Order: sequence, then structure tokens, then C-alpha cells
Amino acid sequence: MKAKKVFENIEFERGKDPKDALQIGHWSIKRALLDQPEAKVDTMEGDAQRDWWENGGIPEEFKYELEYNESDPLSFTDFVGFDEDWYVENELPDWVDKDRFLNGFTPIERKRSRPNTNGWGTFQWQRGKLLDGTVVYHYIDGMGSGFITRKEWLKPNK
Repeated sequence: MKAKKVFENIEFERGKDPKDALQIGHWSIKRALLDQPEAKVDTMEGDAQRDWWENGGIPEEFKYELEYNESDPLSFTDFVGFDEDWYVENELPDWVDKDRFLNGFTPIERKRSRPNTNGWGTFQWQRGKLLDGTVVYHYIDGMGSGFITRKEWLKPNK
């Protein structure tokens, strides 16, 4: 049995932090997920998250995959996510390569597409993993896109 080439696509640069290349430290998708304000009840973030799940036109198939429980009014607090475009334009420093940042996501399933349940356009999503094994979904919802995962799926940094 051959050992897997875990690091074959990772470029380590002299003088740079290896954690950046491994996407487990600074300026990674995982960091962006962890930096988001927690969606708590009666907060602006919580209200926006709940509204997105309940009124955003999200297909039932996507909710099922992420184990969103519509009967639990606090189910929205089980997730963490961020808007890709906003984060890249406003949070990512100029010296961080956008493509390298986004390459931290590796698709493990084909992209799927369903009409939004509210009748406004199409919702697309794709399940993937980060380099540390964390399962993350990339979605495109109309003009916006982002990443989302369940909090319990986040793997601790070692």
C-alpha cells in the first residue's frame, strides 16, 4: 500500500509561515469561518442567519445535507459561514493571494443546482474539504457566494 502524497500540491516558501500553506493558520477559509461573529439569538448576525435559512429560498436538499432542523428555532446557531465576495474584498489583506486562499477548498462531490424555493433564481452548492479535513460547503445563491459548515464539523488545529 502506497502512502498518500498529502503535501504534493502545497508550496512552501522560504520565510513564510507553513500554516498559511496548509490553510490551518492565517488567512485561510478556516480562519474566515472562525472569525465570523457567532449567530446568537436576538443579535443582528442571528437574525440575518435565521432569515437566510427560513426565507432565503434555500432548497430542502441542501438543508437536509447540512442537517438543518426546521422544527428547532435555534438550529441556525449550529452553523458558521461567510460571504466569499465580502470577505475577499474587505477582510483579506492585499498581500494574500485570493486564488491561494480559495484553493484551500477541495471539492469532493459534483456541484448541484436547484431552483430557489422562493422563485428567485438558482441555488448551487458543492461539498468539499479543507486541507485539515473539515467538511465545508461552497454555495452560490444568486449574485452571492460563500462557505458554510456545521460548528461540530470544524476540526481543531493541531
